[in-house]
Amino acid sequence: MLFISACTTEAWYEGVRTGAENECRNQPGSAAAECLSRLNKKTYQEYEKERLGAK
Repeated sequence: MLFISACTTEAWYEGVRTGAENECRNQPGSAAAECLSRLNKKTYQEYEKERLGAK
């Protein structure tokens, strides 16, 4: 069951990242580039490693 939960969490994480990127790309001109530069670029594995290291 833990494996299924991890896959679901990873899919959710990647979905949120993709959604945010799409929102940025829908903005006009230089606003899109600025928005993209502020996005979280960490993979789920990088995020999870950092999160677990903070405990």
